[in-house]
Amino acid sequence: MGKIGQPLPSAHVRLRWVAELGLLAVAVIWGFTFVVVQQSIHALPVLPFLAYRFLGSAAALLPFFGAQLGRLSLRGWLAGCQMGAFLTAGYMLQTFGLERTSVPDAGFITGLYVVLTPVLGTVFLRQRSAARVWIAAGCSCAGLALLCGPGAHAHLTGDLLVLGAAVSLAAQILATDRAIRQHPAGALLLVQLIVCGLVSLLLATATGQLVIPSRPSAWSGLAITSLLAGAAGFLVQTYAQRHTSPARTALILGSEPLFAWIAADVLQNSRLSATAVTGGLLILTSIVLVEARATRPLRLRTIRAAPPGAGTPAQTAARSSTCAPGCEQEGNVAAVRLPGSAGVVADVCRWQLMHLLPGDVQADAVAESIHIAERDRDVFV
Repeated sequence: MGKIGQPLPSAHVRLRWVAELGLLAVAVIWGFTFVVVQQSIHALPVLPFLAYRFLGSAAALLPFFGAQLGRLSLRGWLAGCQMGAFLTAGYMLQTFGLERTSVPDAGFITGLYVVLTPVLGTVFLRQRSAARVWIAAGCSCAGLALLCGPGAHAHLTGDLLVLGAAVSLAAQILATDRAIRQHPAGALLLVQLIVCGLVSLLLATATGQLVIPSRPSAWSGLAITSLLAGAAGFLVQTYAQRHTSPARTALILGSEPLFAWIAADVLQNSRLSATAVTGGLLILTSIVLVEARATRPLRLRTIRAAPPGAGTPAQTAARSSTCAPGCEQEGNVAAVRLPGSAGVVADVCRWQLMHLLPGDVQADAVAESIHIAERDRDVFV
């Protein structure tokens, strides 16, 4: 691995390109999943569909994160259940909304969770948000008004359900941001999937809707959503986060609404009016504004480091305290600071990375991030 200031090795460039293409593929799959879900719930009721979808994803990921789940503390289970409650509400509202609205509307409105996350963090958790977050919030409100305004009354109920889903998903991200700092991400993910699957299963049983899928479209929809978009998508995201920055990860995955729009156009011949297109583009603009940290250039500052053991014990402790979780210290003081104030989504990605990787490769991953993180970083050496 090269030193700070040397050209980025070609191997790292290739790995970053592979990682980001993988993330783009995940965004495409997630976008096209809106069409798949809408078609599947015509062949299978919403509640059993969600039950089979999330329990299938949990079963597929169990071999990868089962050991983490076994070591999860009671507090970790409680945190995972809280996250799972928000996730369950989000996907139920989104899926019921897809019965009553168009795929492009559902895609664009769901994408608002990126904007709503820092807004809710400011309102309820007193987290500080940059001015661009409030500009993005105003931009997204204008886009939502155009998307769901006059001429779209037929979809209004569905659009409002999907908006509720975006709020729930934003709350789930905020809950994840707090829990992921103390508990393994893989175990928390499994708890959320299990909670979502079991709640859907119980509700389907209680309402008499629990049936075995009989149509091929239902089985194919479950395979795509639970295995390809669910388990495989998360594993690709986990791998990609080792080779690209959290902000770039969030920005690429934020293109999901665009691909939902493309999927509806290609597969359903769904056309939006000029007003709705303008609204959708305003929402996409607001998503990019929230993730604008990804456009900040890498800032390198060189500080003369003291030799190991130099200075008073208090000075040594002060130097050590500057290291963020997972940073390397070899001889001279070094710290990699990964600020998360601009976007909770990027911050969650970082903590997922550090908790999912085995301990013996975390230091290598952090050292590698010095080379690959061209954005969203402050590096001190």
